[in-house]
Amino acid sequence: MDLLDADALRRLYPEAFWAPFLAEGMRPDGRPIGQARGVSIGLGTVTNADASALVKLGDTAMVAAIKVEVMVPSEDQPTAGALLVSCDLPPICSPEVRPGRPPDMAHTISHHLTSVLTSTACVDLTHLCIVPGKAAWAIWLDIVCIDADAALFDAALLAALAALSSLTLPTVDVVANGKVFLHAQQDAHADGAHGEVGGGDGRGGGRDGGEGEDGEGQRGGGRGEGDAGAERGGGVEKEGDGLVVEQTVEGKRLELQALPLAQTVCMYGGHLLVDPTAEEERLGSGSNNVIIAMDMMARARGGEGPGKGMGEEEKGGEGKERRKGGSGKGGGKGGGGEEGGEELVLVFKAGGSARLTGAGMQDCIAAAAVNLRERRTALLRALDEAERGEEEEEEEEEEEEEGEEEGEEGGEGEEGEEMES
Repeated sequence: MDLLDADALRRLYPEAFWAPFLAEGMRPDGRPIGQARGVSIGLGTVTNADASALVKLGDTAMVAAIKVEVMVPSEDQPTAGALLVSCDLPPICSPEVRPGRPPDMAHTISHHLTSVLTSTACVDLTHLCIVPGKAAWAIWLDIVCIDADAALFDAALLAALAALSSLTLPTVDVVANGKVFLHAQQDAHADGAHGEVGGGDGRGGGRDGGEGEDGEGQRGGGRGEGDAGAERGGGVEKEGDGLVVEQTVEGKRLELQALPLAQTVCMYGGHLLVDPTAEEERLGSGSNNVIIAMDMMARARGGEGPGKGMGEEEKGGEGKERRKGGSGKGGGKGGGGEEGGEELVLVFKAGGSARLTGAGMQDCIAAAAVNLRERRTALLRALDEAERGEEEEEEEEEEEEEGEEEGEEGGEGEEGEEMES
């Protein structure tokens, strides 16, 4: 069979084309049916974001970018910040996405991302508090799909975790009038200049701020009523002299309490295809996203990573959504991709005619878990490489500063000798 005949058979008679591959437990792209596509993770890909990541799962590519703003926490939760997730599937990502109204899948991904990140306590919103009852961080997490070749939720969640894991909340000054300013350099403090991050009530629903007094946009300013949880603004407003700093809140790396990862498993021809392509999803009779929460804290302390309960059973959205609590599979060592605490937190069946039995669901979970451990290893490796890169940059900057200081001291010594002579 030549190449043209194979392509025609693949389009016209897909079942006949796939049958010999599935009989051997393989796929046309050379992967075994239980093997996921390769993953690559790049951090800091969006220069004007506070944190960002580019994730590729095979041909599926997602970019996650984060901006942080100051908000006024609600009266019900005076010590909690906010995490606001938005997913965009533009027409460039797939020929199936048309210009105009956003596809329903974008809303579904945003909904489930928010649900997973908060229900697993992955992001502890109380860690975003700056001053209780007065100021807290609002994290705007924007995810954009560049290329859609199935498993979109898997890639979006991995990109979100990569960006959140690399986020460092900035150091801020809290002044007497309750406003919060970016911590200025020492010389700026001497001149009484501060860059304002937020002021007023940040609970409005707008994502674009107004103009500051000096023509620069004010972040998080103004007072509004809305459901978004925080206002998003433009540039940085400059204040003059007379500000009294009451408190300096040091910046810190955002710590994730768990590491939930997703794996799509597609059913076709009585086989479970792990991490399907778009072609395989179209052929399959249904999709199942399986998310396993892995304790990232085990990596930080190098000890044991016990599993954690993740809430009660719940239904909602499209298809079925289930959350389970329990003891998990704790006891593995953290770091280096070794197995740590693992626990099933969500099973979501998007649709399709197939019905999963209990044994079939267990097979999906087991197939997903193997690949998720490898995916976790890739994420931790990317974070470690980024940390090493930051340390090397800091060392180079220190060496340059020391060299400049030595050069200045040497120049002063030569001038003194010339004057004496």
